[in-house]
Amino acid sequence: MKEKLTKNAGLKLISLLCAFLVWLAVVNVANPVQTKSVEVPVSITNESVLESSNLTYQIDGKSTVTVQVSARARDIYRFSADDFRAYADLADLYTVTGAVPVTVEILNDEEYLVGNAAFAGAKYEVKAPGVVHIKTEELQTKRFSLTYHITGTPAGDGEYAPGQVEMNPDYVYVRGPVSLIGQISSVGIEIDVEGKDSDVSGTASPKFYDANDNELPLGDTVTILGGDISYEMTMLRVKTLALDFQVSGEVADGYRMTGIDCGVTSVSVAGLRSVLANMNTLPIQSPELSVEGATADKECEIDLADYLPAGLELAGLDNTVVKVTLQVEPLQNRVYTVDQEDIEMTGASDGYSYELQGSEVRITVRGLKEDLDSLSPDKMNLSLDVLGMTPGIHTAVLKYQLDEAYEMIGIPSVTVEVTERTAHSSADTASGTQDEEEQGTQESEQSGTAGADRGTEAGQE
Repeated sequence: MKEKLTKNAGLKLISLLCAFLVWLAVVNVANPVQTKSVEVPVSITNESVLESSNLTYQIDGKSTVTVQVSARARDIYRFSADDFRAYADLADLYTVTGAVPVTVEILNDEEYLVGNAAFAGAKYEVKAPGVVHIKTEELQTKRFSLTYHITGTPAGDGEYAPGQVEMNPDYVYVRGPVSLIGQISSVGIEIDVEGKDSDVSGTASPKFYDANDNELPLGDTVTILGGDISYEMTMLRVKTLALDFQVSGEVADGYRMTGIDCGVTSVSVAGLRSVLANMNTLPIQSPELSVEGATADKECEIDLADYLPAGLELAGLDNTVVKVTLQVEPLQNRVYTVDQEDIEMTGASDGYSYELQGSEVRITVRGLKEDLDSLSPDKMNLSLDVLGMTPGIHTAVLKYQLDEAYEMIGIPSVTVEVTERTAHSSADTASGTQDEEEQGTQESEQSGTAGADRGTEAGQE
């Protein structure tokens, strides 16, 4: 048996070696060594080196490095960026070029790596360039007063409005690169009033805003020194008040102020209920609202905010300045011709007849053109008191009743002839009474039209 095992030992060793080589060849063909590129983000260490010099930094360009690994085909899938740590130490910063060398360490699955002749037998290598470029910038610390921005809609349909806001603290210090600090126009907090009908309080984190109140996403390079901001906001009641423009002075003689024209007739104001309880109008008393000696329309601008009582503020009005026009028109004189039918004889006796002497009676009335156009003698309530007049010629003054819009100029005296009625006249009077009653209604209807026509003709004269 021993002889059989040792017989041809050399050939058997050669056969065993060949078998091993064949196995090795098969294994290498079936599971060869492969390489894989992995992008690994670079972290920055030792930042205090720059901070001590009041500098900050940002990576200029690529912030990752490419790591090539070598492993068997069956294991190459295991490797990702999480298996490596790449870092740049700012203590190694070359200030001339801003380059910092990158160091790479393997964290996981190192046992699956194999050497690769392609990169000098190493299991992994960092492809050039193995550096990151750092751009430094001076740090700035700046103080900002806090503002606030309201979001949401209060309860009710315009019945409530945000009021005064108190913040603690009311300012913050912001630290960051000079270029980014320069972009900040304001720092503020947001206060949500959606559905609120009572005072609001809470805390909020400050945010950065540009000149147009748009939020600035500045990232982690800009920091706010301090914590959240606490706030308290008072909710105000809203009420609509009519504007009461109080005009002073007297227009020039021969003119009249006819009204006030303003595009805004009322405003919504917000305040405490106790302040608004007894207010229905907003009085506006200003030297600008004077028509002293005016002969034409006067325009002026009024800032409504200047006339708000303490504790009130305008709500929903972007521009508080309104334009006001004080309307002034000239007065006109118009002559009206009056017939005896337009005059009522008061105190007349049935035994006498009364007749005006002269061709016509002319009276002058002053007023605005529009008012004069609607006036006629029959609307002047003209009357003549003939009580106690005996037969003969008498002189008397007409009486009238006019609206305040008119002024009677130079009331004329009229001459009246009084005569006794004869028996024939009495009979005629009796027989004509019925006809007069039938025609009375028609004559009264026509008298207004006739009087208006005579007034117009007189005005044209």
